[in-house]
Amino acid sequence: MSRREVILCVDDEEGVLRVLRAQLGARFGHECQITTARSGDEAVALFDELTREGEAIAVVIADQIMPGMKGVELLEIVDRRLPTTTKVLLTGQAGLDAVIDAINRAHLNQYIGKPWDEKKLLLGVENLLRQFRLVHENQQLIASLSSKNQALLEMNRELEAKIHERTHELVVVNVWLV
Repeated sequence: MSRREVILCVDDEEGVLRVLRAQLGARFGHECQITTARSGDEAVALFDELTREGEAIAVVIADQIMPGMKGVELLEIVDRRLPTTTKVLLTGQAGLDAVIDAINRAHLNQYIGKPWDEKKLLLGVENLLRQFRLVHENQQLIASLSSKNQALLEMNRELEAKIHERTHELVVVNVWLV
C-alpha cells in the first residue's frame, strides 16, 4: 500500500482528541495517518479535502454530543459520501436510542462508551481497518475481473467474426468445387 489510510477522530474536547491521537498513534501510527477535528463541520471539510487528495479514510471515530452537528449526523454524511469508511460512535452520554439511531441512519460499525478501555478501542480499530482493507481489496478484484471479462468478450467477438468469415470463405470455395 503506497498511501497510509486515515483514521479521523472527531470530538469537541481537546483532551479526548489528545488521548485518542496518542493511543491510536502508538498502535497504528506506522501504518495510518491519525487526524483530528473538533467539530462535525471541521470533519466534513477535512474529509472532503482528504478525498480530493486521494487519501483513503478508513475509520471515523465521532463523539455523539458536540455543539452544532451531532456525531450521528456526521457519521450519516460519512456513510453517504464514503460508504466503505468504517464508523465508530464514541460517547459517554448517548442512550440506547441514540446508538440504535446511529446504527440505522449511519450504518454504524461500532459503539464505544466513554471512558473507553484502550485495549478494546485498539482491537476494535484493528478489526475495522481489516474490514476496510478487505472491502477495498474486494472492490479492486471485482474491477480487475470486470476489466478482464470485457477483454474476453471482445476477444470472443473477434474470434466469432473470424469464424464467420472463414465459414463463409469455405462455403464459397465448396460452391465453386461442386
